[in-house]
Amino acid sequence: MQRTHHNEVGNRQRGVRRQHSMVEARNVIVGHMKRNDSVTRRFIQYCIMRAGELLIMVRDGKTGQIITSPSPDQLWTWREKHGIGRANKSEWTNVLEVGPLYFLKVDMLRNFYLDFDDYYDIWIWDFVPGDRPVVLYNTIVEVTLHSLFMILITTNSL
Repeated sequence: MQRTHHNEVGNRQRGVRRQHSMVEARNVIVGHMKRNDSVTRRFIQYCIMRAGELLIMVRDGKTGQIITSPSPDQLWTWREKHGIGRANKSEWTNVLEVGPLYFLKVDMLRNFYLDFDDYYDIWIWDFVPGDRPVVLYNTIVEVTLHSLFMILITTNSL
């Protein structure tokens, strides 16, 4: 929310060339969940169903394989657009994307390592840039509680 900004200066009437500087950033939350667990599977399914609010990428901790991922044009978490002229004519430059380089950066900065590999790396980020972090957090809590509640209902009804 603090990083996102859209600035445009100048117009045709004053003879000053139009300039623009735009930066968009998305909030990201990373976590680990148990592999091959019914709550984890349901949590991932519910996150995928809420594609208009959040995006999710799941990586298998054992094989390193990507289980699910949004479309390649939605992998960015930080992008910029600078230039002279109309802003819609410039292309966005992705500064930071969720992918192999992002995973390496996070692994280098991580202070801990798990002694087991029976987990999924879960990467969740906002669909809308510049949103408040608490919105993403509340959505994740809601999805978690809903997936736990649905597992309890199905196990108790059997």
